[in-house]
Amino acid sequence: MELTKADKAQLKSIIRSGILRRCEEWLRDTQALIGEEYGNQENAFDRCMEVTRRSRNFYKEASAREDYYSNTMLLPGAGVLLAEGYITDDDIAGCREELQAAIRLFADVHAKE
Repeated sequence: MELTKADKAQLKSIIRSGILRRCEEWLRDTQALIGEEYGNQENAFDRCMEVTRRSRNFYKEASAREDYYSNTMLLPGAGVLLAEGYITDDDIAGCREELQAAIRLFADVHAKE
């Protein structure tokens, strides 16, 4: 499918929204972890190490998601974000029908993996 310049701009905006939602989710989860009471055998050092581990893993995830902005990854990236719930049908409703169908196809493929 050939994407127009307008399609590319629209998809990049949608992808940005989805990535930001994922970042917000990670921040909420991390804030909740930091605010939790320490467990029986847990202390501040253990909690810091857990936050560091999660941060490192999220950095890898976020770096990989940056690839979604490349022209060859716009449709698959939007599909992944749709399948994972970080973008919705409302987010892609403004896209032309053919584009919506392609995003949903990539979402279906990702959901089956």
